Parts: sequence; structure tokens; C-alpha cells
Amino acid sequence: MSSEDQEKTDLPQKNEPEIIIPEEVQEIIKDLPEPQRKAVTAIFAGLSIKRQVFRSPIPPPEILKGYNDIIPNGADRILKQSEKQTQHRIQTETTVITRELQQGDRGQHYGFIIAILGLLISGFLIYTDHDTAGTILGGTDLIALVSVFVYGKYAQRKDLDAKK
Repeated sequence: MSSEDQEKTDLPQKNEPEIIIPEEVQEIIKDLPEPQRKAVTAIFAGLSIKRQVFRSPIPPPEILKGYNDIIPNGADRILKQSEKQTQHRIQTETTVITRELQQGDRGQHYGFIIAILGLLISGFLIYTDHDTAGTILGGTDLIALVSVFVYGKYAQRKDLDAKK
């Protein structure tokens, strides 16, 4: 065998799977005699699992082609499923955001109505010579309104800071 042929055989073959041995096991077997080390490596070669990771709602084209080879229209089915899931997620987010906005608006309207009623009752009490009760009710009403707005701004600022 020529030196060129020897170099070719030392290179890993493209179809040959990579043998993954955990670092802990490598530490243990490094001091073993050659035959035992080869035996442990062979065990891991038999257990070797190919792992592919991708970050996308759909697999890469080569994997989709593999699905087409084993399932009629497999890639098309996967793409349609991904499209349906994306559409569902968009629809759900739109519904949730719309309802949250409506709930916020409704809360502001109800709060405004309650505050106006409190101030009107306070004014009526003061008008009917119940100055102390009217003043207490009006003052409490105004303090509550100011507190809600101040706390709302504080909570909003805190939420923005947390998102940063």
C-alpha cells in the first residue's frame, strides 16, 4: 500500500457515523489497555444516535425530502400543519389583545362613572348642609383617583424596566 493510499484510509469516511462518547467515559477508558478501550468504543458506536437540531417551525429541506420518501406528500402535510398552527397562533394573539384592550377601556369607563358619582354625591351632601360627610366622601374620592393614576404610572414604568 502506498503512502497516498494509507492517508486515504486514515481519513473518516463520509457515511461513517461519528461516535459520541461522553467526557466522563473518555476519562475512565483513557488508561485502559487498547483491546478494552476498543471494546468500549464499539459499544458506544452501537449506541450512537444521530441528533439534528434546527430552530424553525419546519424542518430543513433535506429532512422534508426524507419525509416525502416515507410518507406520500409528507413534506406538504408538514408545511400545511405549520401554516395552520401559525394562523391559529396569530388568531389567538389577536383575540387576546383585542379583549385585553376592551377590558382596559371598560375598566376606565366604569372607574370614571364611579368617580363622577362619588363627586356628585359629595357635592349633593355639601349642598344639603352635610358638609363633613360631603367633604370626607369627596376627599376620599379624589385621593383614590390620584392614587390609582400614580400607582398605574408606577406599575407601567416598572413593567417597562422589567422588559428591558
